[in-house]
Amino acid sequence: MWPDKNAASLIKDRSSAPSSKWYKIPYKLKRKSFKTFVEAEAKAAETSGHTDSDSTQPLPKLEQEKYILKRQLEISSSENDAIILELQTDIKQFKQKLDLQEQLMRQMEREKNLLIEELTAQNTRLSNELKKANATELQLSAQLQEIKEQCNRRTLSIQDHVSSLESLKNELRMILEKKNDLENRLHMTATEKETLSVALNEASERIHILERSTMEQDTKYQMTVQTLDRLERENGTLSERLESFDSQRSHPSDPHHSSLLQEMNGEDDSMMIDGSGANNDEATILLYKEAQSVYKQLKTLCQTLRNTHHDDDSGLHSDMSFSSMDNTSSSAPQSVDAGLGPSTGPSPHSSGPVGINGRGPEKFHRGMLSSAADELVHIIMNMDAMQFKTMFEQTRSMLIDQEEDLKKKTDLIMQLESKLSVQDIELQSAIEERNQARHDASDSSLAQDETVIQARKDRDAAIERRTKAEVELAKNRVELMQANSQLLEAIQQKVELLQQLEQWQIDMHELIEEQMKNKLNNETSTKPQTPQRPSSQQTGSSGSSSAGSSASNRKSRLLDLFYHR
Repeated sequence: MWPDKNAASLIKDRSSAPSSKWYKIPYKLKRKSFKTFVEAEAKAAETSGHTDSDSTQPLPKLEQEKYILKRQLEISSSENDAIILELQTDIKQFKQKLDLQEQLMRQMEREKNLLIEELTAQNTRLSNELKKANATELQLSAQLQEIKEQCNRRTLSIQDHVSSLESLKNELRMILEKKNDLENRLHMTATEKETLSVALNEASERIHILERSTMEQDTKYQMTVQTLDRLERENGTLSERLESFDSQRSHPSDPHHSSLLQEMNGEDDSMMIDGSGANNDEATILLYKEAQSVYKQLKTLCQTLRNTHHDDDSGLHSDMSFSSMDNTSSSAPQSVDAGLGPSTGPSPHSSGPVGINGRGPEKFHRGMLSSAADELVHIIMNMDAMQFKTMFEQTRSMLIDQEEDLKKKTDLIMQLESKLSVQDIELQSAIEERNQARHDASDSSLAQDETVIQARKDRDAAIERRTKAEVELAKNRVELMQANSQLLEAIQQKVELLQQLEQWQIDMHELIEEQMKNKLNNETSTKPQTPQRPSSQQTGSSGSSSAGSSASNRKSRLLDLFYHR
C-alpha cells in the first residue's frame, strides 16, 4: 500500500516506498510506474478535493474509488513484474550470446597462435636446411679444391721423385733402427718372463711344502685320535675288571666280606677267609691300587695340561703326556698279572689314597677313573684344536698372500704379452714396408711413370691403414683378455664368498649342535644314577658296549671339531 503523500515527499523519503523490487526495476519502468503513481496521487487529491468541496458526498463511494485505484496499482505492478522478467530473460540470452562470442574469439586467437608457431617452426627448419646446404656447398668446394691440388701434385718433376726416394730411404733407416730397438725390448721381455716363471715355480714349490705340512698335521691328529681311542679302551677294560671284582666282592655267597673302600679306609674287622678268597682279595687290592695310581696320574696330567694351556709349546707337553700315559697303561696289566701270582701284596689295612696336590686322603669310588679320562680327553682336544686352528689360519693366510702374488704376476705377464703382441705387429708392418721400399727402389725403370707413383702412394696408404687396423685389433684383443680375466676373477671371488657363507652356516650349525650335546651331557651327568649290581658277565658286556659307544662318540666329536673348521 502506497502512503498518502505527494510525489515530492515520496522522492525525499524512500523508506515509505516498496523496498523488495524497487531497485531491481529499470529506469524506464520506474519512470512509468512513477507517472502512474503521480496520476493516482492526483486523482486521489482530486477526490480529496471533491470530498472537501462536497462534504455531502457519501463515504462508500470514496472507498470504492480507493479500491479501484488500489486494483489498478496492483495490475500495473504485476504488468511491471512481467516486463521485468522478460527483460531479465533477454539479458540472460544476451549474456549467453556474449559468452559464445568470447569463446569463439578465444578459439580463433588460439588457432592464430598455433598457426604462428607452425610458421615459425617451418621458418627455423628451412633456415637450418639452408645452413646445411651452405655447409655441404663449402665441403664440396673444399673437396673440389683438394682434387685440384691432387691434379697439380701429379705434375711433379723428376727432382720431386728423387727427393721422395731419399725420404723413403731415410724412413727405411728409421724403421731398421726401430726394429733393432723392438728386438732388444723383446729380448728383455723374454728374460723378464723367464724370471717370472722361475718365481712362479718357487711359489708352487712353497705351496706343495705347505700342503705337505698340512698333511703331516692331519696324520699327527689321526695318531692322537688313535691314542685317545686306545686309552679309552684300556680305561674301559680296567673299569670292567674293577666292576667285575666289585660284583664278586659284593656277592651274597660271602656275607662276612668287607667292602674295598672299608679296607682302603683302614677298618679293622675280623673275617674268616679261605685260600682262594685270599688270592682274590690280593688281586682285587692290587687292581684297585693300580686303578688308583692311574687316576692320580690322569689327574696330575690334567693339572699340568691346564697349567701349560697358554704356552707356545703345548704340542710338546701333550706328546709328553701321551708318552707317560702309554707307560702307565702298559705297566698296569703287568702289575695285575703279578698280583694274581704268588706274590706278597700290600696290606689290606693300608691308608687311603692321598689326594692330588697333597690335599689329603680322598675316597676312590666307581666312575672317577672314567671322569678323569673324559676330562683329559676334553683338555687335549681343546689344546690340539687351538693349535691346529692357529696353524691352519697361518697356512691359509700364507696361501692367500701367495695367491695374490701369483695374480699380480699373471697380470704383469698378460700386460707384457699384450705389449709384445702389439710390438710384433708393428715389427711385421715395418718389415713389409722395408721390403716394398726395396722392391720400389729396384724397379727404377718404372719410377718416372705417374700412374706407378700414384699406385705406390695408394698402396702405402692401404698398408698404413692395414697396420693401424691390426694394431687396434691387437689392442682390442688385449682389452678383451683383460676383461675376461677380470670377469673370471669376479666370478671366483663370488664363488669364494658363497663358499665362505656356506662354511659359516655349517660352522654355526656344528657349534649349536656341540653346545646342545654338551648341555645334554651335562644334564645326564648331573642326574642321579641308581646303582645296580648285575652279574659279572652282564657287567662286562654292558661295560664294553658303553666303552665302545663313548669311544665312537668322542671320535665323531673330534672329527666334527677338526675336519669342519
